[in-house]
Amino acid sequence: GVCICAFTIGVKAMSSGGGKDVTVKYIDRFSDEEVATTYKTQHKTVEEFIEKNNIQKGEFDKLSHTSSHNIIDGSEITISKAVPITIKYQDSVITTATSMPTVSRALAEAGLLPGEDDIISPSGSSKITEGMNISITKVESGEVTEFEYTDFKTEYADDSTLAESKTKIKQNGKKGRIKITYAVSYNDGKQVSKKETSRITESEPVSKIIAVGTKKAEKTDTTNNTAVLSKATPKPT
Repeated sequence: GVCICAFTIGVKAMSSGGGKDVTVKYIDRFSDEEVATTYKTQHKTVEEFIEKNNIQKGEFDKLSHTSSHNIIDGSEITISKAVPITIKYQDSVITTATSMPTVSRALAEAGLLPGEDDIISPSGSSKITEGMNISITKVESGEVTEFEYTDFKTEYADDSTLAESKTKIKQNGKKGRIKITYAVSYNDGKQVSKKETSRITESEPVSKIIAVGTKKAEKTDTTNNTAVLSKATPKPT
């Protein structure tokens, strides 16, 4: 953080000299404090001015101007107290510093604008603390369509034109199809919910029909009517 007492010392040291008026504002949004101090300086750049006036700046504190920025009469330099935080967003881990007091404002300062349905942990209204870990879970939703197929039945029908015990396919079977729509949600690309929203039968199954022969075979007379003739055996004389 900034040692505010250094500003007071700086004022005393520079108040008697001439030069450009420079106002330094120290803003601590975490404790809702603001201190403004005016200096007289001959220094040309922000870096030189801060160094020569022994203005203390914390490791993570943020300056409103770059170090090489030229100082002119009436310049105003803001030093904002900042603390380190880590932000995890999808596959990225961002280490940064923030001067904002709440999670949502810290994310905005870092250029991250979560979607309306995204999950922020801790919540956006949580107070920032030094070293805080913040995660943003990207939430997406949509629809997916899937199909179910229903098996067909097999039916048998007598056919008097077909020889008995013979079979013949008269109609091929076809499965029915059902279209199912689901509402799905994803957290960081991983599916976390799936809810059926509609089910439409696009086609009914068509039965497979097999003809079974009932025609009897014609009978053939195979009886042997051959006559057997007997000859008399002559008696011995």
